[in-house]
Amino acid sequence: MDVLARGQVANADYPPAYAWVLALPAPVLSPYEVNLRSVAGGLLIESRDNRLYSAEPVCATKRKPTEAEAAALRLAWKTVKYAKTYAVALAEGRCVAAISASESSTYDAVRNALWKMREKRSILPGAGPLVLAADAALPLKTLQAALAGGVTAVIQPGGWQDDEDCARFCDERNVAMLLAGIRHFRH
Repeated sequence: MDVLARGQVANADYPPAYAWVLALPAPVLSPYEVNLRSVAGGLLIESRDNRLYSAEPVCATKRKPTEAEAAALRLAWKTVKYAKTYAVALAEGRCVAAISASESSTYDAVRNALWKMREKRSILPGAGPLVLAADAALPLKTLQAALAGGVTAVIQPGGWQDDEDCARFCDERNVAMLLAGIRHFRH
């Protein structure tokens, strides 16, 4: 790292502070690989979310998604990738039925998405199976709420302590669940 400049920042109300301008090699901070955000007293450097999947999603249940469910799951997963965490997207056929984003928990996101979808149902008739994509791993309680709302297939990042319990719960209800292997985390 090279320091390019050092200058005193003057402000009559505060004691003097110093501003530093740093030059970092391009491979370290490529704009295609990281996001820079200022935070109180510092700088947050996050790797950029450039991939939809880390690998092909793995089916964690006995039942695999149908072709219609798989297409709706891809649409919901692409949608939830760009929503603020915690986010859930519900899709039917080739339409996103509801999105709930920037919630304090996945449970709240699922409940709000189902509520939004019910409000639209009278306007937009269902055009296929109802699927859910979540940007964070789903605890069992959250999955139970989603399936109670009529969800027939789920895609989530996985990696949660409840993954096996969730897979068993889905198997008991003949619901397909995919684990994407990547978490889309957006602030």
